[in-house]
Amino acid sequence: MVGNQFKEISLSIFSVFIFLFAKGFIFNSADQVEPLVLVYKNLYPHLFQGDFYVEAAKYIFTVRYYYIHLLTFLGGYFPLYEISIGLTVLCLFFTALGLIKIVGVLTSAQMQGVFAPFFVLFLFLEWTVGGNVLQYNLLIGSSLAKAASVWAIYFLLNRKYIVSGLMVGLGGLFQVLVGLQMGLIVLTFMLIYRNWRGIFKWGTSWFIAISPILIPILYRQTTMQVSETDESFFYLILYQFRNPEHYLPSLFPINSYIKILLLMMIGNFSLFLMIDRQLFYKVQVVNAIIVFGLIFYSISLELFSWLAIGKIQWFKTTIALNVIGALGLAIGLEYLFKYILKFKFLNLWGMIAITLWAFIFHSDSLLKGMDKRNDQQKELSVLHQWIYLHTPINALFATYIDDESFMCEAKRPLTLSWNCMIHEPWFLVEWYHRFYQQYHVKTSIYQHIEVKKQANQYYENGEWLDNTKAQYCIVRKEVVLARTKEIFSSANYKVLKIN
Repeated sequence: MVGNQFKEISLSIFSVFIFLFAKGFIFNSADQVEPLVLVYKNLYPHLFQGDFYVEAAKYIFTVRYYYIHLLTFLGGYFPLYEISIGLTVLCLFFTALGLIKIVGVLTSAQMQGVFAPFFVLFLFLEWTVGGNVLQYNLLIGSSLAKAASVWAIYFLLNRKYIVSGLMVGLGGLFQVLVGLQMGLIVLTFMLIYRNWRGIFKWGTSWFIAISPILIPILYRQTTMQVSETDESFFYLILYQFRNPEHYLPSLFPINSYIKILLLMMIGNFSLFLMIDRQLFYKVQVVNAIIVFGLIFYSISLELFSWLAIGKIQWFKTTIALNVIGALGLAIGLEYLFKYILKFKFLNLWGMIAITLWAFIFHSDSLLKGMDKRNDQQKELSVLHQWIYLHTPINALFATYIDDESFMCEAKRPLTLSWNCMIHEPWFLVEWYHRFYQQYHVKTSIYQHIEVKKQANQYYENGEWLDNTKAQYCIVRKEVVLARTKEIFSSANYKVLKIN
């Protein structure tokens, strides 16, 4: 027993190492910016005065509320970088360990789950639809929620309904959609099997745990007063312009549908051969609930224009389809090595094989360590550090749309941030008007690469200077803007004071 636990823990630690050194670790950038800016604001109240997003978000209840306050509490004792990397490691570790435990339950302890973390967290990680994955190389609220959900499934398989419901509900405090979607899937599954005892115990514990965030969010969504024009424009901005990779199924890449379908077919066929038949049928019921939801969501949103349903983002549940398929393949491969090829010390050989695979296909990435920033990002970080040290604390800046780490590194207010969003009409409509004034990109473009390309081109021509409230800006060195004075430069960028 102790030996098995040691193998599971060592394999989980190994999985974290491979994940982070192959994919890198992101801090102060990307999807972290939205919550981290508010954490910095809570820790240092004098920051970001006059910033459009911060001024709008600091006094309202948002879906990041508990995540932001958790980091704020921890940030009172430890540096935020250490908190972020520490919690990221823990989320990856417990996700990997939970997957191994689930394999043990599915196979009645006949398999050790040697390949489960590698298949789910690495090899097939991005084989989902809608731009979401199980875990990330940065810390966000979903990292905590999904790690908790993996263990909730393990406890559910062991019929520990109260613990399972609590895990999903508590995870939902940090990403409400993860908790809500898991709740709908589990309760629907129990309803199909008429497990009334399970519905009561699991559902009660889940609702009690998630209600501190679910109730306030539902209240805000149902009581907001908004005109039909603003509401229609809000959905256009959110679904098609700002987040086309998350909401509308017709905008998702066709290859993502092909990959998830292949993974489901092969992975579930492997499960059919490997696990108990009754348990296999139950797994297929879960698959069916999710797929039916995907069809209902797509028809309702795109055919009947029921725009409100898009907020559920049901395509996030393809993560579960991905995990089931990847686990099926991992179990099948382990069976091949363990019972057909008769490999001894499979955990050791598995780790050696995965290490060799990683070095063959990701050698450059592994050798660079966890900092995978390119030269441009590193140079901008130097610029941000100079701004932090040498400009007024409330100096209002403008910068390129893809300068994602500016606010968290320079700690200065921005005229507008691409990353920082409040998904409500009163904010997003005004956000777009400000965005158009500075970057001049129309809502008819549904591709981020093209949006950012056009935005940066317009930003560099300087026409936005006539109406801006910005006092400083960042541009490339070759860009010439009227009414500005250079105050600092690096190899490729410069900081300008706007006269």
